[in-house]
Amino acid sequence: PQDIGIGNVLPRPGLPEVVTLKLRSNRFPEHGVVFASNPCRILYGTRELLFFRQDITHQMRRNCILPPSTHETKDVTNHLVKTLLEQSHLCPLPLPTRPIHWNNEHALHIYPLPDLLVLGDSVDHFSWSHYECACANPASFSLDQSFVA
Repeated sequence: PQDIGIGNVLPRPGLPEVVTLKLRSNRFPEHGVVFASNPCRILYGTRELLFFRQDITHQMRRNCILPPSTHETKDVTNHLVKTLLEQSHLCPLPLPTRPIHWNNEHALHIYPLPDLLVLGDSVDHFSWSHYECACANPASFSLDQSFVA
């Protein structure tokens, strides 16, 4: 979320080559290093992996009209995963809250469902499965220099 780029607009493009040129040439000259966009879709064999690095839990909680029902689940992250997958969108928030670059808005759609959705959120790690889509958050590395693999 604090990356160099076009501000607070989603989806975010990959890091500019001028920023990553030294790392590409000095550290990994023979390997192809890709500084991907956010969100990023990777096709690994027959599996589709979707990575989205955003503090979406707090944004969703701040902008919800009704609080999540405790009848279904008491865990907010489970409710977040269900909301994202059932609405088939990575950022179902109003435009003033979360601006979207409309030419690339299709990158935020979650249809068809991927095999794995990885949310790089600032909340604690979690792992849920919904509609045969595994969803995980490895937690924030910057909080205590650890994460779940």
